[in-house]
Amino acid sequence: MMDFFNLLNTGMSQPGLFAFAAALLWGILSVIISPCHLGSLPLIIAYINNREKPDTKTAFTLSLLFGLGLLIMLAVIGIITSMTGRIMGDIGDGVLIGVAIFLIICGIWLMDFIPLSKTSFSFTPKRIKAGKFGSFILGLVYGIALGPCSFAFMAPMLGFVFSASASTITFGFSLMLFYAVGHTAVIIAAGTFGDAVNNLLQKKWTDKALPVFKKICGIAVVAVGIYQLIDLI
Repeated sequence: MMDFFNLLNTGMSQPGLFAFAAALLWGILSVIISPCHLGSLPLIIAYINNREKPDTKTAFTLSLLFGLGLLIMLAVIGIITSMTGRIMGDIGDGVLIGVAIFLIICGIWLMDFIPLSKTSFSFTPKRIKAGKFGSFILGLVYGIALGPCSFAFMAPMLGFVFSASASTITFGFSLMLFYAVGHTAVIIAAGTFGDAVNNLLQKKWTDKALPVFKKICGIAVVAVGIYQLIDLI
């Protein structure tokens, strides 16, 4: 078991195919196993389309622009996190210990031991005008005002990015970029095929399987945080 966590920790702390694939997968999972996030996307696209259900072509265009805005904002967040991690990395292991503790807290958060509804904020796009430009702006705003489900997955990724940037800014930013690409790709697909998303969420197995898988992800994040903490102390 320790060998597995060693592999996971090493893979996410060193540049390579495994690290980038893991970041991409985490970005995809951040949408797929978050029903509150996934279910809100068709509603957002409908809002952008003047509160009407768009056809597939229009839904794709609006989703693409929304995703582009989100991708840009996540990239900016990645740059800021990477630069901060590099600067703080010069201080010593104290910062890395802090990151390990942060990962443990994020994992506990993902396991819903800390209710997200009581520790997060809501996202309301009421003042943003509908249309293509509005879709892009909404994506930018959504990248900042992330809902609880989104931030629950983004927070541990920021921890990995911060830690990785202590040695190389480029590597840290690349992790965040791959996460953003995976996250955005699913959003574009979900926004385009809203009916399929709604049908999926109505299936009984999603009510049981997705929360369980989310807890498994939380356990993995906690385990990596504990492993890093033990390795540093």
